[in-house]
Amino acid sequence: MINLLDIKKIFILIGSLAFLSTNTIAKTNNIDESISKFDNNFEKLYKLDEKENTKNQDAINKEIKTLRTNINSWGRDEIPKRDIILMDKIKSLLIDYGDPQGFCPLSKNTINRNEERKVSEYLIEIVKPIYTLPREQKLNLYGQNNLWIPSLDTISNKLVKEEIELLKKLKPVYGYLYGDNEDIYQGPISTEAALLINDLIDRVLFKLDYVSNTTNIEKANLKAIKAANFFWPLGRVSDSIEEYKEAINFLESDKPSEIINSALAHLYGSLAYMYAKNGNYPKMLDSVDKAYISFSKLKILDIQALIETSLINYWWGFGNEKVDYNLLNTIYLEYLGIIGGKESSTYLWQEYAFLYYAGDILPLNKRYQISKSIVKRMKNCSRGYDLAEMLRQKALIEYEMGDYEVALKTAEESLSEYVYGNGWINNSTASLLGYIADIKIALGEYKEALQILNKEIDIFKELGFKNLYNPTDSENEKSAISKIYAICSVKQLDACFDKPGEKQLKELIDYLNKSFIYLSDEDRLNLFEFIKKDIVYRSYQNQNLLDQHLSFWLTTKGILADIEKSTQVLLKTNKNNQNDINKIKEITNQLSDLSLERTLRLKLIDDKRDLERDLYRKIPQTNLSIYNLDDINKVLPKKSVLIEFKKYVPFDITNKNNKEEKERYLAFLIKDNDFIKYDLGEAKYIDDKIKSALKSTEEGLKDSEEKWLEVRDLIIKPMIQKLNKNDILFISPDGLLNIVPFTALPGRRLFGKSYLSDEYDLRLISTARDLIQLSNPLPKNSNYSLVVANPTFEFKRKNKEINLLDEMKTYNKLSKDFSNQNKEWKLLPYSEYEGKEISKILNSKLLRGKDATPEAIKNISNPKILHLASHYDFLEGNSNIDNLNNPLLNGFIPLAGANNLIKDKKNNGYLSALEIAGMDLNNTELVVISACGSGIGDNYLGGLNFGLKRAITLAGARSSLLSLWKVDDNIASAFMISFYKNLVSGMSRTKALLETQTEFRKSSNPYYRHISAWGAFQLSGDWRKIDL
Repeated sequence: MINLLDIKKIFILIGSLAFLSTNTIAKTNNIDESISKFDNNFEKLYKLDEKENTKNQDAINKEIKTLRTNINSWGRDEIPKRDIILMDKIKSLLIDYGDPQGFCPLSKNTINRNEERKVSEYLIEIVKPIYTLPREQKLNLYGQNNLWIPSLDTISNKLVKEEIELLKKLKPVYGYLYGDNEDIYQGPISTEAALLINDLIDRVLFKLDYVSNTTNIEKANLKAIKAANFFWPLGRVSDSIEEYKEAINFLESDKPSEIINSALAHLYGSLAYMYAKNGNYPKMLDSVDKAYISFSKLKILDIQALIETSLINYWWGFGNEKVDYNLLNTIYLEYLGIIGGKESSTYLWQEYAFLYYAGDILPLNKRYQISKSIVKRMKNCSRGYDLAEMLRQKALIEYEMGDYEVALKTAEESLSEYVYGNGWINNSTASLLGYIADIKIALGEYKEALQILNKEIDIFKELGFKNLYNPTDSENEKSAISKIYAICSVKQLDACFDKPGEKQLKELIDYLNKSFIYLSDEDRLNLFEFIKKDIVYRSYQNQNLLDQHLSFWLTTKGILADIEKSTQVLLKTNKNNQNDINKIKEITNQLSDLSLERTLRLKLIDDKRDLERDLYRKIPQTNLSIYNLDDINKVLPKKSVLIEFKKYVPFDITNKNNKEEKERYLAFLIKDNDFIKYDLGEAKYIDDKIKSALKSTEEGLKDSEEKWLEVRDLIIKPMIQKLNKNDILFISPDGLLNIVPFTALPGRRLFGKSYLSDEYDLRLISTARDLIQLSNPLPKNSNYSLVVANPTFEFKRKNKEINLLDEMKTYNKLSKDFSNQNKEWKLLPYSEYEGKEISKILNSKLLRGKDATPEAIKNISNPKILHLASHYDFLEGNSNIDNLNNPLLNGFIPLAGANNLIKDKKNNGYLSALEIAGMDLNNTELVVISACGSGIGDNYLGGLNFGLKRAITLAGARSSLLSLWKVDDNIASAFMISFYKNLVSGMSRTKALLETQTEFRKSSNPYYRHISAWGAFQLSGDWRKIDL
């Protein structure tokens, strides 16, 4: 369903379903054959208004088809006489036909140059964070020294005179970007005319190849026009990209000049727009950067061209945080009003674009009135594509107002304009069908909605689109395949056959493999906010789709971590990447400094993102797989059960009240080649019980175990009849279940105490996919381990006297920005003993005191076991560090120098979770963080968990042992020493932990016997023994 508030936040989506990845080129004859089929089918659904000149257009198209057929037989130097006559006939028909689409011309009033200069300078000031005006560069005045614009007027060779004359009459689209040439607003009368344009351009290029004086700028001109006609009339994005790339190649080999740089700026901007259209954001960002480089080489800058290019990243959610885009759009509208008035196509398009983002500024009724005004003004002077876009926006707002019948009428009017201007086989037409399907869903007409969605898919396939997944997942522009699955999850309709869930999952994985991986970490997190809606918002009403739901969860839970991990592995295989990797690590180290100034922090975040964008483009394509029940059953040991928990939001696309359901927990129990789904209840109720039990445990209260028993009754008891005693029980938690001490969950007994770990062989994993990964042969480990303990949190630096002024400046800054984190870390006396004893047990290296620095730890590679004993600080719900962006920067381990107010450049005293994630631990068997609450992290819907556990997984370690709450230093020390003694005796990791917990439970020390002492430590990942 349509939700404009989602649209305005991220995407403008002008004229097509965004984010579709095109991998093959649709053949012209396939499109030709399909046009009539779609026309006939859909005119039964929608009685499009008869156009007065339909017969005239049919007559022209008939002659065009004949000419297109004849072109194939033309020689190089001359055109057959019969076809010269035919071309003249077509030109005459086109003249009589006129320009049915039209455009809204610029005002003829004299431009106020003083106002233009002021506004231009203001625009440059606004975009300064992304484009700094070179010292010698001047701003143009509109109509003077503008950006190069593709034009047929530059082709003057007599050899191609006939072709060029006909091309001009066919009114080709000239391109995406701006300019004062009104021809840029024209378009061909039909799909047939657009195809003839491209045939003739190929013919002209072929003939010019044999002319020695043909310039590369002339060739680029023609290629740019062909690229534009592939997209706007025909909707063939991949073809358009290839043509723009060829145009750029012509010019890149030329000697730089003002005209060449101007053309390259235009072409790279247009190419960026096309990459955005097919969801290739890394290449979009790269193309915009290259456009900026070309802009910077110009002596006179076209301000309109720069602003239009600067908005591309913003429209697709990759804007610069330092740019006020609301202000930029507002002032740009003012600029357009100065140079051409408020009735021109240029102004109306920008007003239309900005209106999508005015939801936070303008009330709904005001936006509706503005939309009506835009449509009215556009109707005065334009038809076809331009008017269709404005009508579509009006329909969206009417939908948001709840007036579905009116919205449907407006949407169908928009559809008729699209078909009139561009024909059925066009991405704009297909996209609008998706909107109409949304309205049909809102009206309860699900069967018809499915029919429309399937036709939308058919059109995109005809256009050559192979990936049909829409990662934005905003309700209005959800991909057809996702909408079909959403309907079929609730309704059992005939059109729901052929496993829609599998199709949706396949498209998602294909998108992640081919596009998503090349984004920076920050960009991925932002975009995944939309992807995870398909993971989280589900309906389980249709029992026939349960196996597909399970496969979706098995495949996507925690998939972002898999992508990040594979990224690091792939990058490290190429030594040439090491320099950039080191730069990113250095920035990450600086970002871990809590006292960092906000402005510097933001700059470093920008630098890190830019480095990652450049680096990740070098990654080979990944191969994420789809997993199902059979894949898991193959690796589940005998007499074992897997419980996959999921926190989700019930989503019923047929729900008319638009009220979001409350989050719930469910569990998939997988056993004996089958599975059962359990609905465990409202998530808030369960989460509150977990928080209550956790609070009681941390405070050492007597009712702790009773409270954990209540939690067990909620999340384990519903499945107890399917569990056999002594079964191997694999548990994959989600949401707040990640901080449940499963091994310590008590049971009900008349005599004595029993815990879940007594009844079952418990093994915790992050996702079911871990079973597959852990089934692979164990890697060859190094023979050394590393123990870090009792760091000196404050020490004097060499060759540096304490300076009161410097200390107070730093303290004041720290107090102002990070008052909640201004902690004085106290020494851990038992940590010293813990470190020494464990290093003896493991025969490992020990870092302690002032040697226990973050740098020393980050410099190690693949220890068999890494043990860190210190404090842990997690900035939950952090609001003090503006734009921290990566949640892994919320977790810190204080080490040597953490209490120093003035930090060394290379040692800020903290090891962040993000820095741990960047370590090389691919051959590490176990990472233990002996620190209070080291297992705490941010838990988000969709299997997203951010904390040390995630960081350790990303670094490559096979297992981790972390604590779920605060444990006294002396108790934690004794627990860890006992655990390692059991581990080196030959016990498995899970057995060593269980033996230590049992030892504490039976201890004569009452403090040891309390669940707060022994229940905190949670092992996740590989459960097997370690060869020590």
